[in-house]
Amino acid sequence: MTSGWYQEVSLAEPIDQGDLILGCPVISWRPDGDDLPDIINQTLNSEDTARFVQSRILDVVVLTQTCDLAQAKAPRVVLCRFYRLADYKRMFKSRFDDYKDMDQLAGKKLDAKLDKLNVQWKKHCTGMKNGSSPNYCLIEAVDNASHGEEQLVVDFSEIHSAPTKWLEQTIQKRSLPRVKLLPPYRDYVAHNFGRMYSRVGLDPDLRDSWQTF
Repeated sequence: MTSGWYQEVSLAEPIDQGDLILGCPVISWRPDGDDLPDIINQTLNSEDTARFVQSRILDVVVLTQTCDLAQAKAPRVVLCRFYRLADYKRMFKSRFDDYKDMDQLAGKKLDAKLDKLNVQWKKHCTGMKNGSSPNYCLIEAVDNASHGEEQLVVDFSEIHSAPTKWLEQTIQKRSLPRVKLLPPYRDYVAHNFGRMYSRVGLDPDLRDSWQTF
């Protein structure tokens, strides 16, 4: 296990901020969303809306503050999905239309596209590391049998929640593998999560009145 970053968590321990939970059940909107506009002009009951959601099994990190969990002030836990770096890279490549036909290329054309992808990938990873890609946070590998030796990418744009008591019971019943981020790395992830949603794209246009003093 990567020294200083993580600590193993027993099944009996309560949920804490920074817990990495493998195989966590979550409920979310269907990703395609093709039928979602129909909701606008319809009066729907619970059975109708069921077709717009899905259950999934994801790897997630707990972001609810430790003090709220310890004092039972958080009936629901805030979760964000994380990926192993190799899985995230495959998803990153799939976003670019230029690379969807790479299996049909060869020679210099293939080399040129691979070089372009590598430049974009390195730029993106540098942004995740230094904070200029605020949707994501790169953290060190856990380096154990369950999580592997790859660094992890936390996706702040994919937020889920689950009832706290239900999640704790689910972890115990299903023996879900779990480790926790330790301070200051736990705080680093939480800070980046808060920064992602507290950004203000506003120029206050203040006068330089201080120059007269």
